[in-house]
Amino acid sequence: MATYIITATIKIPNFFFKRDGVGYTGKYRVQSSPFKILTMEEETSSEELFFRNSLITNDKNIKSTELEVISKNFQNNKEKLEKILTFTNYK
Repeated sequence: MATYIITATIKIPNFFFKRDGVGYTGKYRVQSSPFKILTMEEETSSEELFFRNSLITNDKNIKSTELEVISKNFQNNKEKLEKILTFTNYK
């Protein structure tokens, strides 16, 4: 299987994060096999970048922001309502 590499620049803060939870803006590479999103600070030792959700899921030391807590609570309530509606509409 061939490995493809896409190079791009991200200018939106708090979209990609380094392992320590610090947001990253700047140039990055997407590697297809194995799939990784990498910084381009140094070509020889790139650091893997993560989406915020995967960092929070994997690392309990990184605290969720207030908006992430609200979003998670909203999602949980939405799922509970969907279960209630499914149950009440059950024939």
